[in-house]
Amino acid sequence: MEKTIYHLVKNTISQDVGEYFIKALIEEMPNEEIIELALKELKSIQYFVRIELDNWYYWKDKQKRLIELINKLK
Repeated sequence: MEKTIYHLVKNTISQDVGEYFIKALIEEMPNEEIIELALKELKSIQYFVRIELDNWYYWKDKQKRLIELINKLK
């Protein structure tokens, strides 16, 4: 889950910042804000999940991780 949160936050920052900055930012973020980022990411990958081939699981796995993260943080 920590890796998923890290990448969600890193992808929202337009500047190239270090790992320690991102981790410090995550520590200060409320769960609601992380959930909001995960929901936005879920929305943006919906199309890829639908068209992903049956024997490929990248987008489906990502969707599953995001849903688990949201449920854990609620």
